[in-house]
Amino acid sequence: MNCKNCGTRLSEKAKVCPNCGAFVDDSSGYTLLAADDRMYDVYSSEKKRKNKKKKSSVLGNVIVFLLILIIGGGTVLFYLNNTGSLPSKQPELSFNQGSGIINKNDKVIYVLFEKGSDVKYIQGVSLYNYDRTKLDEIREPISTDYEYTKSIDSTFRAIYFDTKDFNIVDGEKYTYTFEMKLTLTGSDKIYTYTQPVSFDSSFSEDASDIVFDHSLNEGSASGKKNKSGGNNAEETTKKADYSYIYSSYWYTSPQTDGDTRSISAFKFNEDKSYSVTHYVKKGAEDWNVSTEKGTFKIQNGELILSLEGSFVLDAENEEIFEQSDGSTTQNLTSRKYNSIQNTEDFFGL
Repeated sequence: MNCKNCGTRLSEKAKVCPNCGAFVDDSSGYTLLAADDRMYDVYSSEKKRKNKKKKSSVLGNVIVFLLILIIGGGTVLFYLNNTGSLPSKQPELSFNQGSGIINKNDKVIYVLFEKGSDVKYIQGVSLYNYDRTKLDEIREPISTDYEYTKSIDSTFRAIYFDTKDFNIVDGEKYTYTFEMKLTLTGSDKIYTYTQPVSFDSSFSEDASDIVFDHSLNEGSASGKKNKSGGNNAEETTKKADYSYIYSSYWYTSPQTDGDTRSISAFKFNEDKSYSVTHYVKKGAEDWNVSTEKGTFKIQNGELILSLEGSFVLDAENEEIFEQSDGSTTQNLTSRKYNSIQNTEDFFGL
């Protein structure tokens, strides 16, 4: 028997021509396969279908495994890129919280870092007008406009929000939540802490000394006596260390002219920039507060300012002196914080 399509000699039992792939079927004629068709194996079609299912199942498992690897690897890379290391247990921090009045009339709510809470940076604070630790509902924060104070030893002291825009009604009780994103010393990881603050609207407590620290630095510009000692070559040639000027605010002597009071507070920065806050009060009026910024240099024991003239530095006793007509007068006073409360302390108000 010959193939009706190509003429190839076929066996009596052949159902498909091995040369051209045409079906051998006297009742239905023959089929001419297109150039892109595959030969149809009538003897093993069922076996191939089973193998195809098996291969599809294996391929699916491989795809799932690869997806797990990609997602897991992406998670590891995310933490490494954003925190510098894999996630670890969040350190515990302790806070005190409360509300009160600062600078005579500003009503605030605050959280106070307890001693030992070594915070390096505050990355952001959001305030919510409910106890966020007890409610799963997601709401937008009512404010992110926070203020904070920083201790003399570079650790943070307190975070507070001024309540003037919170529509607080006298006689009511309130609960707010501080959500703080913090970086701790010795790590670049950012941790989130939530702290509810419950208070009533009386605001009877003066929180100035809680939020701020108005105390003097020990032994710094506060009447510290000169050290005694010889005047040998080693002492006279030793390079003076002026780094103490960066550690606090430096207040000038309070000035009174009739019913006008004035005083200034300087803050010197290691990048050789500085800011000066001027406080002026006339009679019973509120304090007029203004700020200027400039640059400075240290030369021959003098602190030379771009806007304010110069001061004399005493590195041995860590003091800064005002000078007038080339002569030193009173020394500047060091305070940890710059505030109206400090200013009024100087005038005894």
